Amino acid sequence: MKKIKSIVICTVCLLLLVACGNSKALPDSVTAGAIASAVIDAVGDYPESNTTYAKKTQELDTFTMSLWADGSYQECEEYGLLDDYHIFYSADNSTYEVSVLKAKSSDDVQKLLDVLERRKQTLSSGDKAEYDPNFNKLMGDSKILTEGEFVILLITTDNTAAIEAIENLKQ
Repeated sequence: MKKIKSIVICTVCLLLLVACGNSKALPDSVTAGAIASAVIDAVGDYPESNTTYAKKTQELDTFTMSLWADGSYQECEEYGLLDDYHIFYSADNSTYEVSVLKAKSSDDVQKLLDVLERRKQTLSSGDKAEYDPNFNKLMGDSKILTEGEFVILLITTDNTAAIEAIENLKQ
């Protein structure tokens, strides 16, 4: 009986090691912009009227981040936790968003996840639902993902294609 138990335990450990060893991760060279672009290209059907904040081209500041996340003009304490970001969302009455935030440290990932949850609450408390007949479905299907230090909010018409695009970036 002990021999069978030992074999089972060894088999489980081996399977766990193989599963962990085969997991793919985003390469260190990938940027928030590359993730957002891959998603936007894969999903298509994005709004022509949009707002984009990208670290290298359109700076986000602590007050703008607070307006985006919380709908209020104050300093956003999590702003200092960002290493990289790319935020792309609809500037009209349609609902669409791909927001990619990268934490400076893995210790800060949960705090940035909370920012994305607050962003969803801010969107849900606004009046977009009155103008976009797809709002409730898109918000209900929205996804928040973590990939290493990245946290990603997907509010698209095809989150399956969006997630697949992110998986394709992994090595």
